[in-house]
Amino acid sequence: MLFFIFILSVCSQLWSHIWKWDQRLSNTSQELVKDYVSKLDGQKFSFQPTELPFISSLSILKKDENSFYIAAHAQEPVCLIEIIDDKLKRICVRCGLVLAADFYSDSVVNSLPKVKASQLDGGLKSLATLPDFCLQNYKIEWYSPEKIFFIQSNYKVLASVARPLTLDIERKIEEKLNNLVSKKKPIVFDIRFADQIILKGRQGHG
Repeated sequence: MLFFIFILSVCSQLWSHIWKWDQRLSNTSQELVKDYVSKLDGQKFSFQPTELPFISSLSILKKDENSFYIAAHAQEPVCLIEIIDDKLKRICVRCGLVLAADFYSDSVVNSLPKVKASQLDGGLKSLATLPDFCLQNYKIEWYSPEKIFFIQSNYKVLASVARPLTLDIERKIEEKLNNLVSKKKPIVFDIRFADQIILKGRQGHG
């Protein structure tokens, strides 16, 4: 795992910190980083993301004899996870972690694509690998790693972690939609099986 090693040899009371914050971080996160750095004064240390999981990198550069530049960068957020019957919101980040939404500013939380999940499980980390078109073009409902719905106004795609929705599969679904005689009834395309797309909710094809 990548890590950064810094030698801090000046007492904390002599330091003049010049902070450069990633604006996506919440005030709570900034205070946690400050507390973390304050405990490293005068120590040789290695920073690893596991110590501050919402931080992707933490840089400390000496400006002069008694002052330092400190830059903290947030993990890249992918989507907001809303768990049914759970008031706490989570954010899936690009590295595959699922973190408390409180680590990020309100503007970030409110702007992220939303995924509704029936429960919190380890499989949710796979959301980090979803193509952008899935997050931008579909409503997503997560029930388990084997049952994930991608929802459009006139159809749903039933996928799994092992068999996700791709642009190629989306193209094939659009071809099937164009060949349907009627599109009035709810349509579900089950793509969870290799080399086939199962059409549910319709009897006739055109």
